[in-house]
Amino acid sequence: MYDYAGSEETEPMRGAPKNPNHKGKLQEQADKQHWGKVLYDHVGKIGQPHAQEFTVEATIVADGISYAARGIGNSKKEAEQNSALLLLQKVPISATKSTIEASLPENPISILNEMKQLGELKSSEFSCEEAGSVYDRSFTCLCIVTTRHGCELKDTAQGKTKQGARRAAASKVLDLLVKHGHGGESMETQE
Repeated sequence: MYDYAGSEETEPMRGAPKNPNHKGKLQEQADKQHWGKVLYDHVGKIGQPHAQEFTVEATIVADGISYAARGIGNSKKEAEQNSALLLLQKVPISATKSTIEASLPENPISILNEMKQLGELKSSEFSCEEAGSVYDRSFTCLCIVTTRHGCELKDTAQGKTKQGARRAAASKVLDLLVKHGHGGESMETQE
């Protein structure tokens, strides 16, 4: 039971953008999820030497389940890319967490900045207020992000340090982004 990229059923893949790096995306996802190495097996070639068609099978074990997909191409490289694309599509959503969910243990402020660089967010802003005495300070930070679709998400958090409060607020907004799928109408959550 294999999916084939490059066959008659999926011919539009040959018209895909030149040199897509599906292998890199698949390996990056595998590294983030600690799945291990993607294996590529060159299982066949047919045709005359000047017009050969190659078949490559890509396999990976994700969350304890083995997945395989076969890609077809005019070169081994193209067949590998097609098999990687199919494998990316085949591994279930539960095994391929979104970029945000997979990145949550990292610094949430850095994640928001990366999302801005990738064009997923238009902006992210923080405002912080300090309260308490010198020996018992607390900070309350508000994080506001605007998605590429114009949706504004806000949340606040408190912490003993300004940086801690900023990180906590950014983390809450990342949770909102995951929950609401980067879209929808303006949402606000206050503690």
